[in-house]
Amino acid sequence: MKIRNLLFLSLGLLLASCGDDDADTSLSVSQTSLSLDYNQKTLTVDIKAVGSWTATSNATWCRIPKNQGEGDATLTLYVDGNIDADRTATVNIKTVSETTNITVQQTVMPSGTEYHYEIPVIFHVLYKDASDANQYVPQSRLAAMLEKVNAYYKGEVLYSGGDDGVDMNMEFVLATVDEEGNALSTPGVEYVQVNTMPIDMEEFMTESTYTSLVWDPNVYVNVMLYNFTADEESGSVVLGVSHFPYTLAGSTALEGLETVNYTYLTQDNLKFPMCVSLNSLSIYEESGEYYNPKDAVVTLSHELGHYFGLYHAFNELEE
Repeated sequence: MKIRNLLFLSLGLLLASCGDDDADTSLSVSQTSLSLDYNQKTLTVDIKAVGSWTATSNATWCRIPKNQGEGDATLTLYVDGNIDADRTATVNIKTVSETTNITVQQTVMPSGTEYHYEIPVIFHVLYKDASDANQYVPQSRLAAMLEKVNAYYKGEVLYSGGDDGVDMNMEFVLATVDEEGNALSTPGVEYVQVNTMPIDMEEFMTESTYTSLVWDPNVYVNVMLYNFTADEESGSVVLGVSHFPYTLAGSTALEGLETVNYTYLTQDNLKFPMCVSLNSLSIYEESGEYYNPKDAVVTLSHELGHYFGLYHAFNELEE
């Protein structure tokens, strides 16, 4: 497998907030105080403003994907799950003449509780010819694949001869909103027309050409689907590839991963698309009663393991 480095993600679900606004000022918000449980959340707060405004958060666990706007708007906040301690963040919203704060308080996960991770996935389907089913992969196929990926991560065996697994207590879900909190018309899928197909996977994963396709990697798992070019020398076919995560500053290190000196990744820092890439030429391959080595579900499950820091067993940690 071809592997690069990637930063860990932070994830979210949808929760709307509402309340009273203040018509006597040029800046008001629907709520100035939010109290949350330990689960990860996506929050929305209504802003009423005259002129332009900016929003900032003093905590990396409470992030603002779109931190500036003009006039009335809806502000989206991504809040990470909390397994450490009760905590408070302050979101500051400012116009030219006024400032207001929103206090976000989040309780810690109760003692003895096992955290269940729900991880939004966005499939970026790259295509040149929409009539080619190996390029323009239907959402139904991707949703079915993700359902079977979750079965593997729960330890279920889907073909004869497979070994019993362990429930990883994590679930991959189709993203329901975009980076600005807008509902997706096709959950979990973005279709992007490109000029070239097939695409050189090595270039795709290592160069900046396609970084604009990546949605916030702190929130989503980005899975890119496209036809890989074949290896002209060997004729071999690569089924999938992934970047590895980094260990963030202040986090518990995971053996084998590079530690970086920052705690949060911005898309402006991306030098190459941090993602999983799948060869859509094999997207319909699947195991029947017995294991098929080209199984696209197995490939996606395997690459997601790399994406969260798993090496190949036995042969990659020894120097």
